[in-house]
Amino acid sequence: MAKEKNKTGRESQTQKKAKNNGRKESQGRKLNQWRQDRMRGAIEEYQQIIEDGGVPQLRLLASAWSVPKSTLQRRVKGNGHFNHTIGRKPFLPEKDEAELEEMIATLGKRGFPLRLDDIRTLAFQFAEKKGIKGFSQITKKTGYRWFLRRNPKLSMRKPEALSAARAAGFNPTVVNKWFEKYKDTIETLGLKNVPGHIWNCDETGLQDHFLSTRVVAEVGAPCFEVTGGEKGQTTTCLACINAAGGYGPTMIIFKGKRMKAEWLFGAPKNTFVKMSDNGWIDSDLFTEWGNRFLQSLPKDDPRPHLLLVDGHTSHVYNIDFLNMMRENNVTVFSLPPHTTHYLQPADRALFKSLKHYWRLEGRRITRENGGKRLDRALFMPLFSKAWMKAATPLNGQAGFRGSGIYPFNPAKINENLFMPSQTSERCFQETPVAPDEMLFPAPATPCHPPHDDNDDDVDSCHPHMRELLEQTPCHPLHDAVQPAISPPQCSPPLSPIVIRPPMAEEVEVVTQPEVSFKSLITLPVRERPTTSRQRAKPPSYSLTSDSHFAFLKEKGGKKKEKKQKSKEKKTAQVIQEACAICQHSYGDRKDPKSTEEWLSCAVCFQWFHESCAEDNGVLDDDGSLTCKDCL
Repeated sequence: MAKEKNKTGRESQTQKKAKNNGRKESQGRKLNQWRQDRMRGAIEEYQQIIEDGGVPQLRLLASAWSVPKSTLQRRVKGNGHFNHTIGRKPFLPEKDEAELEEMIATLGKRGFPLRLDDIRTLAFQFAEKKGIKGFSQITKKTGYRWFLRRNPKLSMRKPEALSAARAAGFNPTVVNKWFEKYKDTIETLGLKNVPGHIWNCDETGLQDHFLSTRVVAEVGAPCFEVTGGEKGQTTTCLACINAAGGYGPTMIIFKGKRMKAEWLFGAPKNTFVKMSDNGWIDSDLFTEWGNRFLQSLPKDDPRPHLLLVDGHTSHVYNIDFLNMMRENNVTVFSLPPHTTHYLQPADRALFKSLKHYWRLEGRRITRENGGKRLDRALFMPLFSKAWMKAATPLNGQAGFRGSGIYPFNPAKINENLFMPSQTSERCFQETPVAPDEMLFPAPATPCHPPHDDNDDDVDSCHPHMRELLEQTPCHPLHDAVQPAISPPQCSPPLSPIVIRPPMAEEVEVVTQPEVSFKSLITLPVRERPTTSRQRAKPPSYSLTSDSHFAFLKEKGGKKKEKKQKSKEKKTAQVIQEACAICQHSYGDRKDPKSTEEWLSCAVCFQWFHESCAEDNGVLDDDGSLTCKDCL
């Protein structure tokens, strides 16, 4: 048996081993795993039960709030604080950590989130300016994940890409105005409680390039996933849903010229296929889909229908489609530009689920075929499986409900979604006056009143006012204060002036700027580009209204006139000479033959009016001219 201490008084090996084991056990324990806000809620509920005259059950409270029962018992019998008490005191004060947490949340809502390394570097810079020591001078960063452990409201997340146009376009002014117009429309049509007559159609792209986001693989070994090609080919899918969860005709657009009958095998019900040069939709294809949509509507219900579309050219400027909808009692209503990622029901629910199941089925087929590229004959069987799982009535209803369109509820749009638009909002604020300057309103009376021994008005304004007025003339706001050279002259009332009080020469006051995270982080601001070019915009969201048709007619006339001017300009660049007979130049307004065509001699290349050429040359059957000088 080993002795407790040897002859030299040192600890025995058994004691050292027992002490090391105890240290290892204590190091393996995980303390303070409960959240402070939950402890606060448990304590407040305990105190509320006591005030109501009840008997609180600590075990039930601890279980409901996910906090340790023994810790809760000590806190309610003590001073009732809810913070963690075990561990080292943090280097940064709690007030500064709360400010940093607020800035991180604000930047995230504005669309400019910070990486973990950015936070570590920022915290080190703050500590260095504050004179707080304890961080590594080699890495110039704070500890890893120290901030996330003490601030459970923040976590590591994957940001979703948002274009600057969508960030600026999705603002409360535009969205609220659109909801007001939409409410007036459904009330006028009598569709406020008719979900089966409120439709939304939209297009999405399906790529035949399937790649997983996260997989399980061996640690330390390379991980690959075989795909059918370096990049995929996009196929357009146009779908239509209503607020009741019903689905209209679906159109698939392949890239190509000719379609094979085998590509339709296995297609879902009410689905048809079309071809285009680039695989995208155009006005003709959308008009053809509109015809199928009208055929699918019930014939025994005379109530009107409302179709919500985005601002694509094939929707807004398609006169044939809009005329067809208008004649069949269908009102086409457009969504505001750059807002469809939240206001379009198809984007909110249907397409997100469709692409998820499309990738799942695509990876399965790629694995079964050994990485073979998806053939057109296999597209429909694959699409049919994904469509049957995604195109459910619940998904259709969830899209309208989540966007606040039906039931009508603009409050479904969270206010935090408008935060990115603040980056490019136009602010009209006056330039603030420097802190060391005092602002006094300009007097309505002359600046320098007659001298009076009992004049207390000037002295009562400021202790240095008399001295300044005797030494300083009146100046505008932007002029510097200079010693007077001649007696001051009275002038009309001016705008508010800035008067700097004299500083004591013997005392030099040096103020150190207060260090805070707000002074180290600058909120991004982007100015909207301004241009003198006025872009023609549709006058109304209702695309089947009289005002929109008048707009299209005017726009079409201007486009035709512009095209004619461009043609005349190109022709004028070619025809630079006058007619060899009548000597009138091309494009001359005084030319009596300005409506005739121009012909060029095939030999001497002189230009002639068509009538001049007939009288002074020979016209062949192929339209070529030979003038009389070249015969």
